[in-house]
Amino acid sequence: MTRRRWLAAVVLWQITGLLIGLSRAFVQDFVHEFIAFLILCLTFTNAIAIIGTIFWLFYERFLAKRIKQKQIAAVILIAFVVASVYLGTEGALALVGSVYDINQPQEMDMRHAYLLVANLIIAMIIGGAYFVAFMYEQQKANIKRKMREVENLKRMQTESKLEILQAKINPHFLFNTLNTMLDLIYQKPHLVESIILNLSGIYRKLLTLPDNEFITLEEELKLVREYLEIEKIRMDDRLEFQISADDRLANLEIPPLVITILVENAVQHGIDAKRRGGQVFVLVYKEGERVIVNVRDTGGGTSRKREQSGFGIYNVHQRLNLLYHDEAKLTISRLAEGGTKATINLPYIVPNQEMNYESHPLPGKKT
Repeated sequence: MTRRRWLAAVVLWQITGLLIGLSRAFVQDFVHEFIAFLILCLTFTNAIAIIGTIFWLFYERFLAKRIKQKQIAAVILIAFVVASVYLGTEGALALVGSVYDINQPQEMDMRHAYLLVANLIIAMIIGGAYFVAFMYEQQKANIKRKMREVENLKRMQTESKLEILQAKINPHFLFNTLNTMLDLIYQKPHLVESIILNLSGIYRKLLTLPDNEFITLEEELKLVREYLEIEKIRMDDRLEFQISADDRLANLEIPPLVITILVENAVQHGIDAKRRGGQVFVLVYKEGERVIVNVRDTGGGTSRKREQSGFGIYNVHQRLNLLYHDEAKLTISRLAEGGTKATINLPYIVPNQEMNYESHPLPGKKT
């Protein structure tokens, strides 16, 4: 039996004893007989609850972790219950018997009142103690859940870094990149230089992402632009892109790589899969107290498989849920005119520091 179930059982036991004692009021002809029976019920209930709790704490502290077989544990618990009932009954009879004759209740006097009040106080203390213990267990469970969420978030951030990094260095990507560089190294060496600079920028950022949960929008869009410029050189006229964002949001903190993952998904599953290629549009703007991030492509459109494809989309969903709970969401939809739109809807959180936007412009338009 878990601690929570034990607490519930004790509270239920207290309530049952009180109700049984109060029920005698309907069948007794004299008030003193009702009071005497109520005192007996409360004393009996409290004694068994206290002794049973002592046995339970002893079992939890010294025996629970040592006894592996459920049958033996069940036998010990049953023995403790029987012992609690026996000792509680004997103790209650002895205590009540010292105040009045149980078989022949006398008229009420101050001793009856003292014992009744004492039992009521003990019952309230027991109920209050178990309520506090229950709330403590709840709080402890909530703290553990929060800790698991934090650990899960850290794990997914690490996996997200590895996922993006692995996607950039897998043999297929390297094969395409090397072929592009070989084709251009003599005719257009400046493009090869651009590929190398953008690749180094991507790797540098991926390997130095902060340990906390956020980076600025400016940093995220810089990473997006470097990725798209590499793909633009590789795909040439098959890929056009445009990045637009409100300059006032430059210092806004967002989860790292969430936009990059959506852009990569658009290029891989939307543009690259289409013979004639297409366009990718990234738009970030503020709408009231919300920040909207739109990643739209003119590729072949979404599918059920694409909406749930890979670790990347799942990672974005999970991190948004962990960081913002119900305050943020990701939706992916197919456009009527063709293509796919992924939208992240975030709460607007005021940045801790102001930025000089004139000297730190957002990555701008690229076509």
